Amino acid sequence: MNIHIFETPLDSQAIKRVQAFVRLTQKVMARNKDAGKKICITEIGCPGVKRGKKVKNWWMGKNPSEKDQARWVKEVYSNLLKDKSVEIVFWAFFRDTNQHWKNGVDHFGLIRNDFSKKPAYNVYKETCQKWIKK
Repeated sequence: MNIHIFETPLDSQAIKRVQAFVRLTQKVMARNKDAGKKICITEIGCPGVKRGKKVKNWWMGKNPSEKDQARWVKEVYSNLLKDKSVEIVFWAFFRDTNQHWKNGVDHFGLIRNDFSKKPAYNVYKETCQKWIKK
């Protein structure tokens, strides 16, 4: 089952809602005799806007900073990959876009448009390497 989950890391309850979405998906799958199948989170993410840069807010309100985004990457991967029903988690965008949406969504990438690494890139790499080794 593929699902997309978006929450703002600026909300202290965000990870609880993400986990609740996974549990609800598990319940729906069980009711439909698919309890043994895995869940793939094929999109999750948030903006990471460089400090001091003026960017129109994304659909969930205030844009998280690059530091907030890095913290969210760690929280998302550390929590979701513990769940035995979750097979894989894909971050929504690898690279920021060049003003496609003209709001925070353009800053979902783990790297900036110019290919420089955001703090979230290294957190993503370290977190995923930890889980690959298990």
